[in-house]
Amino acid sequence: MQKKRATGFEDDGGYMKSKIMKLRNQQNYGRVEVNSKSNIFEGVSICVNGYTEPNSTELKKIISENGGIFNHYPNGTVTHTIASNLAQGKIAKLTSKDKVMKPSWIVDSVNQGHLLEEKDYRLFHNEVKVNVLSFKNSSNHPKAGDENFMDEFFGHSRLHQIATWGMEFKQLVLDLRSDSNFKMINVKDIADEDSSRYFDKITHKCNSNCAYSSKKVFIHFDMDCFFVSVGLKNRTDLYGSPVAVSHFTNNTSSNDEKFSFSEIASCNYEARAFGIKNGMLAGRAKQLCPKLSFLPYDFNAYKETATVMYRTIAGFTRDISALSCDECVIDATNLCKSINKSPCHLAGCISSNVYNSTGCKLSAGIGENLLLAKLAVKKAKPGGVYRLDINNVIKLLASYPVTVLPGVGRSLSNQFDALGVKTCADLQRLGISNLRSEFGGKMGENLYNLCRGRDSRELSWQFERKSVSTEVNYAIRFTKSEELNLFVKELATETHKRLVQAKMRGSVISLKVKIRSPSAPVEPLKFMGHGQCDNSTRSTTLLSPTDNLQVIQRESLSLALQFVSQVKDIRGLGVQISKLSPLCIKGGVQSMKKFLQPEAKKNPKTSEVKKQAQVKPIIIDMLFSDDEVDVLSDTCQEIIEDLDTESSIQKKAIEVISLSASDESQKHASSEPTIDLDLDPIAYRKIFQEWVKSSPFPIDEDIACVRKFFILFISKHRDYCTVTELLHCLQITILQRNSQEWSEAYNSIYKE
Repeated sequence: MQKKRATGFEDDGGYMKSKIMKLRNQQNYGRVEVNSKSNIFEGVSICVNGYTEPNSTELKKIISENGGIFNHYPNGTVTHTIASNLAQGKIAKLTSKDKVMKPSWIVDSVNQGHLLEEKDYRLFHNEVKVNVLSFKNSSNHPKAGDENFMDEFFGHSRLHQIATWGMEFKQLVLDLRSDSNFKMINVKDIADEDSSRYFDKITHKCNSNCAYSSKKVFIHFDMDCFFVSVGLKNRTDLYGSPVAVSHFTNNTSSNDEKFSFSEIASCNYEARAFGIKNGMLAGRAKQLCPKLSFLPYDFNAYKETATVMYRTIAGFTRDISALSCDECVIDATNLCKSINKSPCHLAGCISSNVYNSTGCKLSAGIGENLLLAKLAVKKAKPGGVYRLDINNVIKLLASYPVTVLPGVGRSLSNQFDALGVKTCADLQRLGISNLRSEFGGKMGENLYNLCRGRDSRELSWQFERKSVSTEVNYAIRFTKSEELNLFVKELATETHKRLVQAKMRGSVISLKVKIRSPSAPVEPLKFMGHGQCDNSTRSTTLLSPTDNLQVIQRESLSLALQFVSQVKDIRGLGVQISKLSPLCIKGGVQSMKKFLQPEAKKNPKTSEVKKQAQVKPIIIDMLFSDDEVDVLSDTCQEIIEDLDTESSIQKKAIEVISLSASDESQKHASSEPTIDLDLDPIAYRKIFQEWVKSSPFPIDEDIACVRKFFILFISKHRDYCTVTELLHCLQITILQRNSQEWSEAYNSIYKE
């Protein structure tokens, strides 16, 4: 055997040990020489792994000047590893004791003057060793029913996260609309800005006149390659390279990578140039582009970035409709009117602010209706602003498939296929009479307008949940009925948890089951996937809505009994609760005064109307003086005593209570009651707030009275600013109730 050639480092244990010892000695010497500024990092010993910002040289200086120890290589003395990202091979070697911190932990600690909490700066939260799905193709693979399976599955499920964010950001919009302390951007600052500077980083692609228009203005915002854009903030070395986000890892062997069934969730435009698309299998994408780099999911970063985007846009306007974590629409009509600037100026301003606050580019599509804005944003990508005029839309729509139109789903698509309609051009050739006969009057007219770019929909920020569910279609492999029952119980528990979070109850409980098709193989190509299945649903309807865990579990298990004989072929399960209703608000209408005097005569024929009158319109007490209420009370009492039939009594009492200018009420009233129109605006705000908070639902008389107040106030003062302020105050107070009845009441008042 050939003897190894001497290197000269044998006495020190080899070259690497000698080098590490040398660097450690240099570090110890450097600590003596450095001018210490503080002891913030006393007891902290770091090692930098990979590319960071600030870089390792700067971090070494910072840590050494503030009482810490810098190590060039990992060793037993390292307390914290500093990294922006770790390769999967290194992640797999981490133990529960290893602490991997973001570089911002060091920088922010120095800026704050003390060591900050570690939990907010962990690269991996809750000591999770990997930030991608950890299921491996092995005999020890976790499956449904195993301990912590639900947490592991939903913690790494992209579709679950996206669906959850959809509801959360709709709620965030409502919360921002009702937050009176939320800081808005000064309108004057927007108007005074030089719009040309916005387009340094944003491409101006408007094909029509960008001057201010009195028409409606909708702006559709969409983040470009959202998941990739967020991931690249920590991997600046990959800028300009083809990148995708997937559970697929870069260190997969070349023999396995082409067979990967991991789906691509997002890819940048450099990757799309090779024909790679969202939803494509990672193995196929790697064949198209061998140099394609993959980033792991970072759900916390996605949610954080999306929240910043929504809050930034809300600083300009609260008229926002949340569509997803990276997409929303605003009604900018009033804002453009206020600043007297073009929609392109406003869109560029908002996109620039979002880029500065998130580091991600935002495309903006502008149109006078929601459909045009949606089409325009496709033209604006990537990172641009595009305004689409309705005069140009018919030709543009002609090339689009009919599925681009709102409301066209699978059912309508099948009908279109039967008619030979594939594109909007095909649809445009059908007359309105043909469309009405095929799809019905309302739907036919709607399709006729939509394929020509005419869209009458209004922006809506309200949302109503139709159902709450929990579904798992991965790693379902049961061998006996006990395993099925145990997992159904877990699903029911998770669904109950989500139902409680939504503050809802449901009266229909359904069990959704995927059963392997008879012709399908026992194991599909995708490991532990569901493969080809037949879908089956069983439901039960309760006598009354419930949010009781025991009831939901019991009914779900009862439905599962119908599938015991097929337990080995079950590949997917879900528990859904529908026919939702909000939790009841305890307490009833709380009137501030009794409308009728206590000493009023008892009349057997009028007992019912007295009972109604005692639960009187609250807003009348707030807007009318005591003398005017007395007049109303006396008038109502005279009517009750004079009239014979109960139906007449009710009719005349309602006429007085609702302040109708009827001849009968004027006959009995000594003077017509008037609303005090000279109070301070703050007093009116308190009146509206007290009114909304006093009852779980509004009554028609109160709504009519408020409408009359606004009409008379404008007629007397012509003060539109105060009216706008009061309407906004009323709207915010109503939004806090989160009640459909109160929302409808506001819409009724606003339209008037």
